[in-house]
Amino acid sequence: MAQYAKQNGSPPFDLEILPHAAGVELTRASGADILMTTDEPPASWFATPLSSQAIAIIVNQENPVQSLTVEELRGLFSGRISDWSQVGGEAGNVLPVIPLPGDDFRSTFEGLVLPGISAASSSLHAPHPEAMILSVAEDKAAIGYIPLPFASSEVRIVRVGGVLPGKSTLEDGRYTLVAHVIATAPQEPVGAVRDWLAWVQAHEIPTP
Repeated sequence: MAQYAKQNGSPPFDLEILPHAAGVELTRASGADILMTTDEPPASWFATPLSSQAIAIIVNQENPVQSLTVEELRGLFSGRISDWSQVGGEAGNVLPVIPLPGDDFRSTFEGLVLPGISAASSSLHAPHPEAMILSVAEDKAAIGYIPLPFASSEVRIVRVGGVLPGKSTLEDGRYTLVAHVIATAPQEPVGAVRDWLAWVQAHEIPTP
């Protein structure tokens, strides 16, 4: 929205960040014009793709682990792997950091990495990517995940299956942890919201 405002002036609507379920209910009740999510839209709703975001796995800068497989990620985030030495790191407990329950990005990650498996009961919750980064940056035991555009030098991104997330590895399919962002609503939007969606689809939004 900030990039749109620079080119076209402030749009005549606001952005509100909500858990997925709350966003669905607000949009269903006509309290919001459009819902942007990485989760599946309700049946029969209008939906259009906006972008694809790599899910970046992050660890503390002092953690020596460079690459993890999806199977190892499954073990780390489920609690089945509880010590970093089990995946080639230094001996020490693993602290998974995950988004809050109901977060659509968490649902997407769990569908890819933890299908049918619960996250570790010892997991620390982070309400947004900035909090996730802070938690991982402050604890050598921590591991978390964020949308790639939020990447920060405070933490280190780990390869997944030997592949780093990035524009090229996302486009050619080598990086497999991907969240697809869609816009959805009970009916196709009109007016300013429709114009904004068209602009987003036509522009590559700079990352933070």
